[in-house]
Amino acid sequence: MKLTLSFDTKGELAAPPVIERDPKAPITDQSLQSEALALQAIGECSAYPMARDQKNVMITFPAPY
Repeated sequence: MKLTLSFDTKGELAAPPVIERDPKAPITDQSLQSEALALQAIGECSAYPMARDQKNVMITFPAPY
């Protein structure tokens, strides 16, 4: 899974994160829960001053075992 994030001048999310799933990977309850937890963590930990004004920042999560 990849998340693409964009930040405003304060380092807060400028738009909702975009989730990109591997088209070959099955969508499971576990994968949906992982996505939800990642989005929750990103939202709760905001703002990110070091990311001010950055656009299209990609975070890639490893595939589950």
